[in-house]
Amino acid sequence: GSRQYGKTSLLTRVIAHAVAEERNYRVVTIDFQELEEETLGDLNRLLEEFCWYFAEKLDLEDECESHWERAHRRKHPAKRTTTTFVEKHILKRFDEPILLALDEADRLFNFKEVSSEFFLLLRSWHEKSKNPDRQEWEKFRLCLCYSTEAKLAIHDLNASPFNVGEEAKLAPFRPD
Repeated sequence: GSRQYGKTSLLTRVIAHAVAEERNYRVVTIDFQELEEETLGDLNRLLEEFCWYFAEKLDLEDECESHWERAHRRKHPAKRTTTTFVEKHILKRFDEPILLALDEADRLFNFKEVSSEFFLLLRSWHEKSKNPDRQEWEKFRLCLCYSTEAKLAIHDLNASPFNVGEEAKLAPFRPD
């Protein structure tokens, strides 16, 4: 939806629904307005920061620090390091489902190379969640809020997280 359309309000309600007692999701929210342009323009910095959001929310700061230190020493690529961190330190550790809620994700669209790689990573996680051999990913859920045409952010529309899952299209609100 466009700016001031109620996306963040809807996201807040989705999160409240997810954390309700009978669902008991663990939620990690990342508001892309909080990220500096230097971070948004550098895939490695973005993904490391991304992991820190998880770590801080889930009290995994020590694991995050040691995981990234090892990855830097071994020169592992950032996408692999991020996926491994989410898989080994989050999904395998927690029994509860995990909801990753991304707000204002369209800020990343200004950095086409980074956004293409980042959203491709999210798409790969979505595909893992459907694979019966990757049971730890079954409890991973993703909610994206953005206001610009998603096709502006990626090179390959077939590798997009924007054309999978369920889309909630909102009609304009009326006073009543």
